[in-house]
Amino acid sequence: MNHYASLSLDLDNQWSYMKTHGDAGWQSHPSYLDAVVPRILAFLAERRLTITFFIVGQDAALEKNHTALRSIAAAAVSHSNAVVSPASCLASWPSGMRARKNRVS
Repeated sequence: MNHYASLSLDLDNQWSYMKTHGDAGWQSHPSYLDAVVPRILAFLAERRLTITFFIVGQDAALEKNHTALRSIAAAAVSHSNAVVSPASCLASWPSGMRARKNRVS
């Protein structure tokens, strides 16, 4: 199969946009990952597309986001041609990210 393009998605969460715009309430880290991630994964699976996700370190650190983010790793395992970066971090989610979260500012 020839690949003509690559896909990537910045999963910047609701709170990060609120913080950027100076909106009150961002400190509670409101999230839409539970709604968005399943839709994205279904869209990709239906089209047999691969993607690289970029995740905000703070979102990776928050327990309330772990289910949505683990589903990304599960999708990578269930689709043999899926590309998820960095795979080594996602395979050991969330412990693989703990060492890296301090690098994210």
